[in-house]
Amino acid sequence: MFTNLAMAGVRSIDAADPSAAADAAAADRFGSRLTMSPRKWELYREEPCFKVACCRLLAETGPAVVDSLQRHAILAVKPEGWIDGVFPRVTGFLARHGFEIVGMFRSRLTPIMIREVWRYQWNIAPIERIELSELLLSLGPLYGFVLHDTAPVDGIPASVRLARLKGPALTARQRPGQLRHELRAPCRLVTYVHIPDEPADIIRDLSILLDRAEMVRLLARTVDAPPSPLRLDIGEPSDVARVDDSLPDPGPVGRRGDSLWRRALLMKAAFADYTGGDGPVRLPRALWTAMLDLCADVSALPTPGEKRVEPLADIRPETPGTPATAPHQDGERP
Repeated sequence: MFTNLAMAGVRSIDAADPSAAADAAAADRFGSRLTMSPRKWELYREEPCFKVACCRLLAETGPAVVDSLQRHAILAVKPEGWIDGVFPRVTGFLARHGFEIVGMFRSRLTPIMIREVWRYQWNIAPIERIELSELLLSLGPLYGFVLHDTAPVDGIPASVRLARLKGPALTARQRPGQLRHELRAPCRLVTYVHIPDEPADIIRDLSILLDRAEMVRLLARTVDAPPSPLRLDIGEPSDVARVDDSLPDPGPVGRRGDSLWRRALLMKAAFADYTGGDGPVRLPRALWTAMLDLCADVSALPTPGEKRVEPLADIRPETPGTPATAPHQDGERP
């Protein structure tokens, strides 16, 4: 069901003048509408992948896609979200807050893709957190959903509105009514969902997660009006990771007194026994519980310094005028 929906509704696109895609200045003209942060734009526009993706998107869809990006957001359910069964809570939250699912995609993340998506947040992340995040994100496919904002707020892009509704990654700062609070994410390593903050982040993330042509097709469809909601079966896709209670307990991972770094490496080795096959990952419950406990311990490690790009949900105060980058507050993506 999910695979068929992910490919449904693809329309052909007549490319505009190819020379326009080579003109980086074309993207710069729309920079202020894609992000409220000049710093973020300067970082992104120097990336070869983003530069080509942004220019090609404009060349093949025209400036109308910039308007469409103001009305749409992206939410992706990460592998651990499927393991812990959060999808019904995600769809319920989106419906209550005026977001309709109008498209979807699937991506299997490689280590390089993972590091690129979170490049500007992991510059201050402890190495233990990076190791465990890469392990979590490699457990199965990521399913992303294109959302149409049916309750827009003037002057605020849909992605920004959703990012603020998401709530901070640090559990102590989460409040009722925020998505992360409702999902009961156990710690800031295990957050279940990923939401690009702004239109520029949507383009950047999709240019990493998808083939460039697929990215253009996905966003080009949002230009068509009116968007039609996808009819989603509330069940889960068949290729995601799950806990299998029939699997035996593999025993403890590591010993009391081991460093977090050693525990992280031992956990990766333990997971390797369940992730090397051709089919979807199935994990013993005891091993998954041990993983969550380790993630909680690693989440408590300090993160001194400043992220190069601060997630909107982790910026204080969370007000419409808040810029997209600010002095570091203790929170973490993903």
